[in-house]
Order: sequence, then C-alpha cells, then structure tokens
Amino acid sequence: MNEQDKYTSIPPTPPHFFSVVQATRNAFLFIIAERRYLARISAPVIFLQIALSISHFMINPDASIFEQFLWEMPATVFMGWFTFSLVRLIIFGEKLYNLPVSDVRFMQYRAHLMKITILLSILFKAALIVLAGISTAASNINPKEVMPPHFIFMGFALIVFIFWAMRFITIPLLAAVDYPLITFIKQAKGFAFSLRIIGVMIMCTFPAFFLLQLFVTAIISDPENITDIEFMFVLALHSPFAVIISAIVNSGLVFALKEMLGQSDTV
Repeated sequence: MNEQDKYTSIPPTPPHFFSVVQATRNAFLFIIAERRYLARISAPVIFLQIALSISHFMINPDASIFEQFLWEMPATVFMGWFTFSLVRLIIFGEKLYNLPVSDVRFMQYRAHLMKITILLSILFKAALIVLAGISTAASNINPKEVMPPHFIFMGFALIVFIFWAMRFITIPLLAAVDYPLITFIKQAKGFAFSLRIIGVMIMCTFPAFFLLQLFVTAIISDPENITDIEFMFVLALHSPFAVIISAIVNSGLVFALKEMLGQSDTV
C-alpha cells in the first residue's frame, strides 16, 4: 500500500469547509512542539538566504526583482525542500532520522515527490514576482490620466481571478503527500474556500510580521536616510522571519486541508 492509498481517502460528502481559527491554533501549537527539529532543518535555508541576499545587495544594489529572484534561486530550492519536509512531518510524522532508507522504492518515490514540490514552489514564487512586476507597473501610471475602460475591466478581472486562484497556493503542499489534485478541486469550490485560505494566511502571518516590524523599527533610526549597514541588518533579519512565517502559514494550510479533506484536525 503506497502513501496515497494509506493517507488519502475519498473526502466526505457533501464538501465542508475548515475552521480558520482551529487551523491557525494547530499551526502555532505544532510549530512550538517541533521548534527544535524545525530550527535544525531550517538553519541551512536561513543562512543561505542571508548570504545570497546580502551578497546580491553588495554586488548589484539596483537590481530588479526578477534579477533578485534568479540570484536567490538556490535559497528558493532549499525553501521548497523545507516546505516538503514540513508537510510530511505534519501528515506522516516523518523526520530525516526516521526515514526507511533501506526501502529503495519508498526513497525513490519520496525523492520524486520532493522534486515536484520544489518545482511547484519555484513556479509559484515566479508567479508572485510577475504579479509584483505588474503591480509596480500599474502604480507608475499617472493618476491624472484617464484609464481606458478595458484597462479598468482587466484590472478588476485580475483581482477577482487572484482571489479565486488563492486555493491553488496549496498545490505544493498536496504534491508533497501525493494527494490527487482532481479530488482536491472537487472539494475546493467557490470563493468561500479562497477567502478562508486568505484568513488562515493573515492570522498565521500577523504575529511574526508584527515582531519583525518592531525589530526593524529598533534597527533603523531614520527610515528616510537608511544606511547600507542598516539595510544589510534588515536583510539578515528578514530571512529567519521569512522562514518562520512560511512555516506557520504552511502548517496552518496543512491543518486546514486535513480538516476539509476528512482527516483529524488536531495536533
């Protein structure tokens, strides 16, 4: 029996939603319970991200977000691996030291899922970079100019599409455990699911983001005249917080999916 047969069954009928508060609570409890192990496996991700961010700033401080994305690709790959490990820890209790390394077939199957998860993580980050580029271009439009009606319609349609497509942010998480995508799509219907996904992300992100802002405020004495040293400190501080926020958000989404897809939602 493979993992898909053992851990993914036909979801309950009719489809039901998950509790945003419960998913968020379980995420924080899980992160606290597994903080030592998660700190160990996230350390390479954090150090690599810090090294790439600071070196990129020192070499080419005026680079575009697309150039930064390419420069930080190794860290993105490691981040995809960390996400993969996190999901499998929640679902299977799988840790690097308890893997059945003698089971060649299982290890090959696991490696295949890991590659898919990493690839999907890269593609999703690339999509975010493209959206950021579009947003930057739109913000540079002269507000005194009258926008053509079709531009306004396209902008509104893009916003609606983004809200609807938020459900697909969970695809790398599903790929990590080989959950059938078609089964998931049948469950994740309507805008309500996407709104709940956004709710989990906001509730999981806010505490860590608030702490990050406090640290940044303490480091930067004058935001309008920030020095290079201060900026590099902010870059170094951003990396661990980015990993922490990612771990909490992804944990919240996994617990939400477990509840929605008919599995236990408790830690």
